[in-house]
Amino acid sequence: MTSNYIHGYSAAEQQRLLKQSQYWQDRLICPGLDYQPGDRVLEIGCAVGTTLGVLASQFPGIEVAGLDRESNQIHQARQYLASVNIPVDLQVGEAENLPWSDNHFNHVYIMWLLEHMVEPRPVLLEAQRVLQAGGTITLIETDYTSHVVYPLSEDYDYLAQAQCQLFSRTGNPLVGRQLGSLLVQAGFSEVQNQPVGFHVFQGMPDQALEQHVEYCLGFLEPMIPQMVQLNLDEQRLLKGLAHLQAIPEHPDGAMTTIVYRAQARKN
Repeated sequence: MTSNYIHGYSAAEQQRLLKQSQYWQDRLICPGLDYQPGDRVLEIGCAVGTTLGVLASQFPGIEVAGLDRESNQIHQARQYLASVNIPVDLQVGEAENLPWSDNHFNHVYIMWLLEHMVEPRPVLLEAQRVLQAGGTITLIETDYTSHVVYPLSEDYDYLAQAQCQLFSRTGNPLVGRQLGSLLVQAGFSEVQNQPVGFHVFQGMPDQALEQHVEYCLGFLEPMIPQMVQLNLDEQRLLKGLAHLQAIPEHPDGAMTTIVYRAQARKN
């Protein structure tokens, strides 16, 4: 698989993934799904199993399976899902060569995996192979150019552009825009790709702005050293990070993020 997981595999990253799934559970992971008891659901790129845990909890009676290329991720996923009493079929392997038979699953779920891949089409073809006729696929990816803040800041813009530059080395920071056409090219039907916008601002209940900024800082800050390796200005990157951190304190502070959710069916 031509991919590079920019965020790494540290214990801190594993905890971030757990918080990420909790944060997006009701906002993004589960809406639009109609999984029924007995359905077999595969997540490709399951990491430490936190999204599978959300799906199994929200749709009781489904059978879940997951694949990741990193054995340590699968080890952590087994421990985590066992701790929340969710039985699961977990495998180490490549997304282009899934270790399951044809027509095995009712649903395939992929979230924030294709952004790390240079060529995602083989993965979608494999997903189609293991799906039953009439089975569904759900893809969730973002467009990192959509992450904007107010007040404006040239330093934050520099940081955001640096993130896209980093992703572009081994993946695609804009892949959310392509999901529909990629699914069509892979032979799926009933293809939809809808942008899902999240706009948070100062004064919203439940500290929504603070939560969203904290979520974004969780993946941006650890990437700074990799951005510096691209010969980017470390001081400007840190100033951009500081501007983002200060957004919740500004009386007009706001942040916008657009995520794409694509769904399709196998003929």
